[in-house]
Amino acid sequence: GKGVEKDEVAAVALYRRALALGNLTAMNNLAWMIQGGRGVERKDPEEAADLMLKALDRRNEFSYRQMTQNSKAWSQEFRQALQRKLRDAGVYTGKIDGNIGDPTIAAINAYINRSR
Repeated sequence: GKGVEKDEVAAVALYRRALALGNLTAMNNLAWMIQGGRGVERKDPEEAADLMLKALDRRNEFSYRQMTQNSKAWSQEFRQALQRKLRDAGVYTGKIDGNIGDPTIAAINAYINRSR
């Protein structure tokens, strides 16, 4: 925050608490922290991708825009993990290369709209 010393470990703890209370923005922000290794012991792109898919499944608009318009801000490892998870969900058949182009965006849309 502004005016206070940065404490990423505390931020992760607060995001986890907010997530437990159902805050979808916290889900996105926690994914951001975990994929970048901020406030956690180690980077975990798989956990971050799980969180992102949960946010997308709940139709979180911010998360959707992050993946469809700002994905390059996220790590290559995270983007590849997301593609693997979309493949495992049966909605993506493209390369696992971390390129969030039209095929991956189509898979994200298919994932969001499955069984609805």
